[in-house]
Amino acid sequence: MFCCLGSDREEDAVFVDATSVLAEGTELQDGSSYKGQWQGTLPHGYGVQVWKDGSKYTGNWKAGQFNGNGRFEHSNGDIYEGDFLNGAAHGQGTYTQASGAKYTGQWHKDQKHGEGSEEWPDGTRYEGQYMNGDKTGLGKLTWSDGSYYEGEFKSRHIDGKGKYCWADGRYFEGEWLLDQIHGKGQFNWPDGRIYVGEYSFDKKHGSGTFQWPDGRRYEGEWAYGLQHGKGCLSKPDGSREDGAWSEGKFQGEARTVSKKLLASS
Repeated sequence: MFCCLGSDREEDAVFVDATSVLAEGTELQDGSSYKGQWQGTLPHGYGVQVWKDGSKYTGNWKAGQFNGNGRFEHSNGDIYEGDFLNGAAHGQGTYTQASGAKYTGQWHKDQKHGEGSEEWPDGTRYEGQYMNGDKTGLGKLTWSDGSYYEGEFKSRHIDGKGKYCWADGRYFEGEWLLDQIHGKGQFNWPDGRIYVGEYSFDKKHGSGTFQWPDGRRYEGEWAYGLQHGKGCLSKPDGSREDGAWSEGKFQGEARTVSKKLLASS
């Protein structure tokens, strides 16, 4: 992300023994210019370096590298302001893109790493953990329409255990893989429907129970979002469709169970 250049030409350097001194602007071998403090032949202390493409660093130096607090302005308009170590963003800092997106938080060797928050021009916001530049660990991602996900991330994907709430009132809490519902969990709808069970890549798949607000309840096997395999649909009138299902349809005949049997079961 960043680069640091000292002077390679003796005639451009200011030599001192142990203390830094202020020097006039010095043109370096690559065409950039530096003005600030030196120690020996290297920028050391406080100084400003400007590159031919318009990039600019203002801040602290140590032995020719960015060290301490500083500000780096990229030629494309992006700006990083914060801590540096050995020429790289390291510590606490804010990176603002020319597009308006902004990250504020911890850095490790030029990468977002640790706790931080990120926001985008469309109102989307993330707050949580990062690792090696990506959202990884626990965090909360909120969209401009009010929907949000809170839970585990891995390599910038929703991955692990977490809760996703949609703007229309639906929510799912359970397991995720690569931004899709995958594993065990519970899905709730605003009208009262509830599914508890297994998913495979956003589809009900495996064993699960689905309940309707009118009292119907299916418990059994699912495949690709539909009742498929062995299952039982119980209805408020006492009838049951218990047996084999195929692509959402019962393959036998419904039978009615008396209320006494239902009460004792």
